[in-house]
Amino acid sequence: MFIKGKQVFSYVGVMHVHDPSHPLFGIVDIYWDQWIKGKRKTADNSIVLVEGGIRPVNGSRSDIITNHGEAGYLVYLADKAGLTCTSPEPKDKDEGEELLRYFSKEEILHYYFVRQIDQWYRTKEKDRPVYDTYFAYLTELPARYGWNDYQLDIKKMEKIYEDIMGVAFDITNARLFNKLSDPYQEVSVSNKVALKSGQFRDKYIVGQLKQYWDSGKSIFSVYGHSHIEVQEEELRRLLT
Repeated sequence: MFIKGKQVFSYVGVMHVHDPSHPLFGIVDIYWDQWIKGKRKTADNSIVLVEGGIRPVNGSRSDIITNHGEAGYLVYLADKAGLTCTSPEPKDKDEGEELLRYFSKEEILHYYFVRQIDQWYRTKEKDRPVYDTYFAYLTELPARYGWNDYQLDIKKMEKIYEDIMGVAFDITNARLFNKLSDPYQEVSVSNKVALKSGQFRDKYIVGQLKQYWDSGKSIFSVYGHSHIEVQEEELRRLLT
C-alpha cells in the first residue's frame, strides 16, 4: 500500500484462481478493507482497476468467482461499494498490431488458445464450463484485432495448435498447457507471444495507473503477481 496525502494506492498481486473456497479471496478482503478504511476521499475520487476487462456481477459471490476468478470478485466488491470500476488494459486492436510486428496471426491465436485452456483447468472440474461453449468467444478474436478477413472456429484453432506443435491436439495434458502459456518457459512460440504480450500490456498499464494517480485518485487493483513483479520498480519511481 502506498499513501500520499489523502490518496491511497493498494496493488495486490495474486495467482489466478476460480475456487471460491481458496484463501486468496480472504486475503483480497483484508487488503480491500484496509484500502476502504485508509482512503479519505469520496467515491468520486476513488477507482478500482481490474485485469483483463470488466466482468458481469450476476449471481452469487461463489458463482462470480467460479466463472470469473479474482477479476470478477473485484468487480463484485466495487459494485457493492458503489465505486467506479474499469480495466486499464490496451485495446485489443492495439495489442494485435503490436504482436503482428513479431508473430504471425496463427502464432498469436495459438497463444490465446493455450492460455484459455490453462485458465479452463483452473476451474474445479465439477464447475468447468462445456468445452465448445467456453472457447467459442475466441472465434471473435480476429474481429477484435481488426482482422476482418480472418475466419476462425474451434476446429481451426485445434488445427493451428497441431501445425505449430507438430502433434495431435490433446486437451487432457493440463500441465503442458500451463507451460505453453507461461512467458518464462521455452516450450513453443506461444511462450514468446506471452512474453511480448505481457511487456506491451505492462507498459500500458503503468501509464494508466500513473494517469489516475496524478489526477488525484485513490486506487485499488488486483493483478496477476507476474505483472506486479515487472511493474513494481517503475511504479515506485513514478508514484514517489
